[in-house]
Amino acid sequence: MGGRSVDLLVKMLVHSPLTTYQSRISPLTIFRRCHGCGRVVRRPSIKSNITTITAIPWRRGLTVQAIAQLPQEHHGQQEQYEQEIKERIPQHSEHVRDISAAIIKLSRKRRTTEALHQYVKALSKNQWPSKESLYQLANALYLQKNLSGLYALHDTLLVQYKTITPLSNRKRRSMIYLYTMLIKLISNKTPPQQPLDMESIVRLCHELADYNVANRASLYNALIHLFMKRRDYSSCHALFDNMKERHIQPTVYTYSILLKVYGWQKDLDGMAQLLDDMYERQISPDAGIVSVVVFGLCRQREFDTARQFVNRLFQNAGGDAWLIGINMREQLLQNIGQSQEKHHQRKARRINTKNKRRKKV
Repeated sequence: MGGRSVDLLVKMLVHSPLTTYQSRISPLTIFRRCHGCGRVVRRPSIKSNITTITAIPWRRGLTVQAIAQLPQEHHGQQEQYEQEIKERIPQHSEHVRDISAAIIKLSRKRRTTEALHQYVKALSKNQWPSKESLYQLANALYLQKNLSGLYALHDTLLVQYKTITPLSNRKRRSMIYLYTMLIKLISNKTPPQQPLDMESIVRLCHELADYNVANRASLYNALIHLFMKRRDYSSCHALFDNMKERHIQPTVYTYSILLKVYGWQKDLDGMAQLLDDMYERQISPDAGIVSVVVFGLCRQREFDTARQFVNRLFQNAGGDAWLIGINMREQLLQNIGQSQEKHHQRKARRINTKNKRRKKV
């Protein structure tokens, strides 16, 4: 693989069309929200027979400050006035917004047991937590490898979504997020020596198919990555072919996984075909694609070609940090040198072993 191949790789990666996205900025609102319940309120005007406070926005500690400024003989009247106000205001139950905030806070602290308790508490009151709280809870359970907790979240979501037809795009994304977490966790908790629990994975895929959510690239990415970690490369290629048959648009992450599969197989022709396919589908490469291509070249022992590829790509990219930056270029060249050194060490050990065997004979 010489200079011509390097030119081809650089051309395919550099001249790929870049995808731009318009930023969505919400307009500023003139309303304020109450710090307690979160409802939209106006600026309060507090009037009493003791003192008058007007045009002051409510803040925590404002009542205490106002009382401290009053004369001593009026404190008792102010306390009586506040007690009458409290008796007139009806006592509401805990708002679902507060429960969602508690789930997010506990999930970020990895206190998943308490977060699950808050989640069940909301369901018992026929309240549904926010989407962000469910994302944070599922992510915390995944990081702690709490498979039973994820299954509990899955079962309650499934019962809830069975009563909703048709599902909105928001709830479809929530289902995909949770199911991919479950599939990845099943794979991570299974040791490499033991067979994978394919029955559970197939059941989860059938459930997604029942809700018409199985035609998502994120689900295929999770399955392809699962088989790639198990070194089941034929299943990876079969899933990618199935994506093409069902006209599911692959993502950059899909190509990154498949390029790594071809790298493990030491198949540079397959990597070139994938890059051509990316270019035809107008999918812009990123730094992950460049790293995987360098990995494949090192697996093929094409160390000089990998260095030429990195240097030429850095020159033609024009300082595009999304593709390859200065720090990434140095890191890639360092990794290429380390891979070449390990290759030479393994080769020297093999030669020494052969010489020792010959001397014994």
